[in-house]
Amino acid sequence: MKSLPLVARLAHHDWSTFLPEHDVANRGSYSGRQGDPPLWSVRADPFEEVLQRRVVAYFIDLVPIGLLTLAAALGLTVLTLLSFGLLGLLWRLLPPVAVLYTTLSIAAPGSATIGMRCTRLTVRRLDGGTPSLLQALLFAGLFYVSAAITGWVIVLLPLVTRHHRAAHDYLSGTVILRGDRAPIF
Repeated sequence: MKSLPLVARLAHHDWSTFLPEHDVANRGSYSGRQGDPPLWSVRADPFEEVLQRRVVAYFIDLVPIGLLTLAAALGLTVLTLLSFGLLGLLWRLLPPVAVLYTTLSIAAPGSATIGMRCTRLTVRRLDGGTPSLLQALLFAGLFYVSAAITGWVIVLLPLVTRHHRAAHDYLSGTVILRGDRAPIF
């Protein structure tokens, strides 16, 4: 299996490992007893509706990013006023707030931002593991840099790629999957 290209390995990967254990073992039954209604079904395609969910997740993520940016701007305003403008150069630290939010969220145990968790998405490495801090930084940094350079035209790439992967997904070695359960906090 290691000799296959990454895309072929991705297509042949056993994605059921991302589903809850009781779901895989009992084929959708919560307690495993016969006759119990399934809470959710085992999907064969973990990429189902990922594109739509990614868009909604980004718009949800704009709220915490905006709140963090506002808090940082208020703090920087106070510092600038108290220092009579000497700490005004700290305003250059404001743009990376979105990159830091995304990086730290994806590198966290849930492997998803708040918006991704609300829409039941998770970020994984190509081998199925959770992304490292470096992969999360690449994922977030490449997204915001490529969106700024291309004027958001780059976000059209997932419309034509298999598994709806964006350029920053390919370059950071990650994939976004649907998860049946993802805690919000």
